[in-house]
Amino acid sequence: MKSTMTNRLCTMAVSSLLLIAGFAAPLLAQGDLTPPPVGSLPLGDVAFDAFGDPTPNMKSLTQTDPGQPLPSKDADLPDLNGALGTFTITVPGHYYLTENLVDKPILVLSPNVTIDLRGYTMSNTLGPVGPAISVGPGPMGAVERVHVRNGFITGPWSSGVTLGNYCSVRDLNVDRAMTFAIEVGGQSTVHNCIVRGNDLEGGGPMPHAGIAAGFGAVVSNSTAREIWGDGIRVDRSSRVVDCTATCNLGTGIVGTESVSISGCTSFMNLLNGYQTGPAASMENCSAHENFAAGFLNRTGSVLSNCTSRQNHIEGYVAMPDVPSDITDYDEVPMLSDDATSYLHCSATMNASDGFLTTINSTYTHCTAVSNGTMLFMETPPYSPSPGDGFDVVDSCRLVNCMASKNGAHGIRAVLDNYIEQNTCHTNALAGIDLAGADNTVIKNYVKFNLGAAILVGGAPLPAAGVGGVAPLALPSGPGPWNPFSNFFM
Repeated sequence: MKSTMTNRLCTMAVSSLLLIAGFAAPLLAQGDLTPPPVGSLPLGDVAFDAFGDPTPNMKSLTQTDPGQPLPSKDADLPDLNGALGTFTITVPGHYYLTENLVDKPILVLSPNVTIDLRGYTMSNTLGPVGPAISVGPGPMGAVERVHVRNGFITGPWSSGVTLGNYCSVRDLNVDRAMTFAIEVGGQSTVHNCIVRGNDLEGGGPMPHAGIAAGFGAVVSNSTAREIWGDGIRVDRSSRVVDCTATCNLGTGIVGTESVSISGCTSFMNLLNGYQTGPAASMENCSAHENFAAGFLNRTGSVLSNCTSRQNHIEGYVAMPDVPSDITDYDEVPMLSDDATSYLHCSATMNASDGFLTTINSTYTHCTAVSNGTMLFMETPPYSPSPGDGFDVVDSCRLVNCMASKNGAHGIRAVLDNYIEQNTCHTNALAGIDLAGADNTVIKNYVKFNLGAAILVGGAPLPAAGVGGVAPLALPSGPGPWNPFSNFFM
């Protein structure tokens, strides 16, 4: 039995070797070593020149890119070869620059167009004759879904890029446009762009904005600087993410209704650092050295983890909603609910109040330090007056906040406010000033203020407390303490 199995295995092994040898023999046979004649190679006769050296076989840009080059080399395409002075795109597709363009704008009359500048520059030497890249009305209305990317636009164009809805602009550097550097419609995106204003005094006709976007848009990773107007302006339900607005002559970043702004910086703008309409959401933003308020928000807004420092008026202002005008809060009457919420926000060294609001707003774990003390600014209208850390009017809540070293009161409240577990120390006037009635003031730690610990109607709080204000007690004093006492030193 064992012998039979062994014989079978040996027979199979020998058969396999014979099969392999039979098939491999032709493959391992010596071939012809003589080079084939010219013209028989797979690449044809052009593979070698007359001296036998390899010839270039790379494809041209036109051969590798499925799009249409600008300028076109086709004399039969005057709209695209630059013969008419303006490149006019009337067919959907991909278009790309192959050289710098001087005084030759691009007009898009078709939707579904992508324009790649490929690192080239569109410059203008003729003055504000029109936009560098713009869309016109198409057969079905305004042109949409146009995408511009990757290049430079410079010179006094009337605007840099002006597009419609559902468009995008990315990786673009625009400077010296007379009005808008980049303007897109609703539900569009602007990403990784840098825009700079015009050096000419006064710029062009108003309004100005470095980047302007319609409703539902997203502006991200972009910078606007030295614009003769607002740095970045977006319409309702839009987002501004990781952007910087610096040295603009208007407000740094402006949003209308229900906008979301996060991770942004607004620095040394001539008006406010940020200005929004109602129901804005802001987080991880900073406002520094702006010449008006750091943050100006309207009804129902929420701010968290924001910082406001060395602005020339207030650090934060919560104002009622005025739909017809979100540009000048100095003339807005305080008539309606503010209902703004602040969480983990800080105001330091602002020229006036750290936080200013009127009604129904909340402050939780916020800090106001050294506001209303910037006496070195003497030029009107930015001369400071002593400022409060928190200045609230009606039905607001302050819990677990810090007010220290402010030029006036730590907390100033008028009526029906709830103030609990805050620390107010080393302020120039009172720790807490209650100008009206029906405030609830409990468990606060008030010490080393140059005025009274707590003022009620202009008079120091009696030791027994009054109304909703718990009595004062020394932390080291004899017990038993009232569990709601305000501690002072």
